[in-house]
Amino acid sequence: MSNKWDADWLVFSKKARRGAYVFLVLFLLLVFGRRVWTELSLKHDYSLEYTELLQREGLSLENQGEIVLSGRKQKKLQFVAPDSLFDPNLYSQEDWMGIGLTQKQAASILKYKSSGAVFRVKSDIKKLFVINDELYQVIKDKIMLPDSLSKSEKKELYKTFPKKPIQINVASEKQLQYIPGIGPFYANKIIEYRNMLGGYHSLEQLSEINRLSADLIDSINLRCVVDPEQIMQLNLNKVSSAELQSHPYFRVTVARDIIALRDRLGKFKKEEDILQSDLIDEQLFNRLRPYITVME
Repeated sequence: MSNKWDADWLVFSKKARRGAYVFLVLFLLLVFGRRVWTELSLKHDYSLEYTELLQREGLSLENQGEIVLSGRKQKKLQFVAPDSLFDPNLYSQEDWMGIGLTQKQAASILKYKSSGAVFRVKSDIKKLFVINDELYQVIKDKIMLPDSLSKSEKKELYKTFPKKPIQINVASEKQLQYIPGIGPFYANKIIEYRNMLGGYHSLEQLSEINRLSADLIDSINLRCVVDPEQIMQLNLNKVSSAELQSHPYFRVTVARDIIALRDRLGKFKKEEDILQSDLIDEQLFNRLRPYITVME
């Protein structure tokens, strides 16, 4: 008796099924019908009207940063190659804007040039932050500069530099900006890293500065010299762990191990004593050597 009642309960009559179908159709129309109607009623091709508007304004589609077709925005290429060869040293703000840079970006290039920078080879303009790879690929064949300088040209360039070299460990930001290619940004970076180190013992250390290219380092090498006597050294018998850690060449673990070694030995008698640390090998010691001392 119970089983028969359950079976009857699960069976729908033909009339009930038909009503369910009608309800489902109405539900779907209510949910999706309004969306379909909106799409159909708003669909319109505005390209003709937009083209006519541009013509009335004396413009063309090619001159627009973005155009509207079929109600959607389509972006055209941002950068445009110059019509003829050009010298980036002679380009004005309007010229740079003409190939796709914003007013602010173009102004930054002029500011960089005003610092004394000169573009001598094509790749020099890649030093500019506003010149990305995409733009460089678009304009590189139009740049009226050589791909590189010959040895004789580099020698001639060196002759134009002041006879008195720049002492990089005492040079001011302004003095560093006399170096071709070095503006306020890089001058500040060079001094900032110099202060962190306590002075440069070799110009090769400039390669440790982020974003300082090999070409700029070559330019600095032609103009600067290093005086090792101007390096500030850390006295291993007096320095704290925190002071060691503030130096770029000392890792936290190495600094702490040196202090622990000093506590165990008393005072270091010579710089080589820190080689007793398991964390310091010959390579690291040679790197640290110019910046440490045990002398009072």
